Amino acid sequence: AMRTGYIIADNIVGEFLKRAESADTVMVISDHGNIPNRKVLSIFNLLIENNLLALDVNKADSTISVDWSKTKAYCHGLHIYINLKGRDPNGIVTPGKEYQRLRNQLITLLRTYKDEDGEFPFEYVLKKEDAPLIGL
Repeated sequence: AMRTGYIIADNIVGEFLKRAESADTVMVISDHGNIPNRKVLSIFNLLIENNLLALDVNKADSTISVDWSKTKAYCHGLHIYINLKGRDPNGIVTPGKEYQRLRNQLITLLRTYKDEDGEFPFEYVLKKEDAPLIGL
């Protein structure tokens, strides 16, 4: 998939270069690679499916919100946070053993998760204290 992504990106740059005139400047700038992904995975849905994130559906006005009283973990971007007592306003997970157990459960869930093609979509699953090992 990555090789195909690079070929596509090369072709796009090639098309720009064909159309450029001698006075034009062509710059290629990247934020996060922009390699096309052929799959989409929702960590949000994965947490719901594993009873770690709960939703509250208001039938009167059709709104959906997080039910913090039943939510153990939530995501923001690619990061997963534990709804911790004493830190989060509606935290339900007790610091210490319960926190460590849940954190290990989440890591196992992500490391063993297989997508619809039987592939493991997560390259790295790390505890926050291990993230500096890869520059985060």
